[in-house]
Amino acid sequence: MSYTRAATGVTPKQAIPPLCSALPIAPAKPLRVEQALRLLPDVEDLAPLRGFVVARASSRGADGWVGAEPNRTIGKRTLDPAALRAEVPEVLSRVTSRAAILYDAAVDALESEQNGDLSQAVRALIRAGEFEERGVRHTQAYAWYRQALGIAEQLHDRRPEMETLAHLGRLAATRGFLDEGARVSTQPRPSRGRVGS
Repeated sequence: MSYTRAATGVTPKQAIPPLCSALPIAPAKPLRVEQALRLLPDVEDLAPLRGFVVARASSRGADGWVGAEPNRTIGKRTLDPAALRAEVPEVLSRVTSRAAILYDAAVDALESEQNGDLSQAVRALIRAGEFEERGVRHTQAYAWYRQALGIAEQLHDRRPEMETLAHLGRLAATRGFLDEGARVSTQPRPSRGRVGS
């Protein structure tokens, strides 16, 4: 007796069930923060995302502090990349707003220089440094303040220089470098070769 499709009443799809429908789909294994940081290159463009991964692991809600999770180091905690993907627009928004504020200060400094008002250029650079300092980005704040100081040292008017030194001193003290902070804030500056305001 020969069996045909018509004789058995079984279609080809019914005769051979697909392999994937027979296998249960295992839930995705949680990703440890140390794994995520190892996978993401330590480059400037990804720094905000890397910081967000760490912040997400360290800021748990009330239900996140159940069991052994609070006793784990940040690297051993887990995160869900899908949840992280949902928050990427928020991270991008923060990054672009920060860049806009810093670019605005930089362009203000350039325009002030073009107009011959170096005091205003110094103030624009200080404004960017203050913004970075408020965000606890001390290295970046230091770079803005040092740039401002380099310009302020060329001026006849010492107020921008004193203001910049005060910011550098406060930043050094905030970072725990009390001796350096005191030295920077009080160091005498030579009055050599200064240009107009």
